[in-house]
Amino acid sequence: MLNKDLILKAVDLKTEVIEVPEWGDSLTITELSGADLERWQSKAQKTNADSAATLGELVALSVINQDGSRMFGDKDIKALLTKSHKPLMRIYNAAIKVNMLGEDGAAELEKN
Repeated sequence: MLNKDLILKAVDLKTEVIEVPEWGDSLTITELSGADLERWQSKAQKTNADSAATLGELVALSVINQDGSRMFGDKDIKALLTKSHKPLMRIYNAAIKVNMLGEDGAAELEKN
């Protein structure tokens, strides 16, 4: 039976490797933790969910290094937003999918 220690030690964040040909390789995105999801949703509600800041924040929260640490910190968001929209949108859409956000995600959660 589960207990607090087992739950807190569980490695439960899904990851996905996506190709980013514009940047010459692939990268890994991760499912957001509860805290990161709350942070992102709070910002999305305060601004327009389609705003550049929301896009940059989700990309920064989702892209990880090989050791699982965030590749981009909060101070990198502004610089990220100067990059081509094509790879940013590919990463953003993959993050939406892996986190089951948006209408498709809500439907998927209801099925499970």
